[in-house]
Amino acid sequence: MDNSTATPAHTSAPPTVEETATRLRILKAAKANLRRFGAGKTTVVDIARDLGMSHSNVYRFFRTKAEILDAVVEEWLADEDLLLAELAARAGTAGARIEGLLLALLARKLMKRDDDAELAELYHRILTERPAAMARHTAAVLAAFERIIADGVRDGEFAPLDPGVAARVLGHATNLFFTPEFLRLASLPDGPHQAWARDVIRTVVAGFGNREAPPILHEG
Repeated sequence: MDNSTATPAHTSAPPTVEETATRLRILKAAKANLRRFGAGKTTVVDIARDLGMSHSNVYRFFRTKAEILDAVVEEWLADEDLLLAELAARAGTAGARIEGLLLALLARKLMKRDDDAELAELYHRILTERPAAMARHTAAVLAAFERIIADGVRDGEFAPLDPGVAARVLGHATNLFFTPEFLRLASLPDGPHQAWARDVIRTVVAGFGNREAPPILHEG
C-alpha cells in the first residue's frame, strides 16, 4: 500500500510535482469509479483501493468525498472556461462570433456525450447539486457573451443595448440546447439538429442588430 506523506489539502503551501501528480491520479481514479458506480455509490475507499494506497492517504489530498467531486467538476469547468475565452476572443463580426461560440460549445458537448454519455450526464447531475460551481460556470458563459455583444454595440453592428442584459437574454434563449435531454435527443439519428440552435441564435442576433426597432430588454 502507498502510504507516502503529502501536504494536507487544507494547507496553503504550493504542491510539489509529485503531489500534483498524485492528486491527478486520484481524480482519474475517481472519474473511473463515478463512471462505474455513480456519485452515490463511489467511495473514497474504492478510489484508494484502485490506486493501491490507503484511504487515509487520499484524505491528505481531499478531506472529503465531496471535495473530490468538487475537484472533478472544477477540472471539467476549467477546461470549458478556456474554450469560452478562446472562442470569445476570435476575430469577426459579433454575430458570427456569437454563433461560432455557441455552435462550437454545443458540438463539444455532443462529442463528449457521444464519447461517454453516462459520464457526461453524471457531470451535469453533480454540477446541478453544486450551486456555487453552477453559478460560476453560468457567469463565465455570460461574460463571454457580454464581451462579444459589447464589441458589437461599440462597432455599430448592434443597437445601443446594455451588453450585460443582452447577454442574459441570449443565455435564456439558448440554454435549452445545453440540457442533458436535448443533447441526448440530438445524438439520435432522427433527433433535433444543430440547425435548430443556429436558427434561434440568428434570430436573437438579428434582434440585437435592429436599430430601427431595438429589442426591449428588461434587467433582473
